[in-house]
Amino acid sequence: MIEEYVELLILAYFRNHVDEYSLSELRHSIGISFAQLEDMLERMIVEKKLIYEEAMLRISFAGRMWLMNSPMEEYYEAKEGELENSVLKEAWPLDKPFYVRNFSKKKWRNS
Repeated sequence: MIEEYVELLILAYFRNHVDEYSLSELRHSIGISFAQLEDMLERMIVEKKLIYEEAMLRISFAGRMWLMNSPMEEYYEAKEGELENSVLKEAWPLDKPFYVRNFSKKKWRNS
């Protein structure tokens, strides 16, 4: 299940980065090691989800169809600027408490 999710992330990345891509950026964005990424890319090439075209990896027709029929079709659609604006600009200080609204109303396990 997790591998399928990561494969869909990889396909979504290659769909949006047709002209140039960075395997280190891809690895960093999905949070796996280079060895895991290499294994997944090799398997996806064998399964014809990714193909080599003009010395670059590209999403194949079969990979595109698999992505289109998944809930991940809309992933990576946001432009990078939109994504950066939605994230906090600076980290929350460790010494500053974070108060949860309506904490006493939250339901906890075994309560």
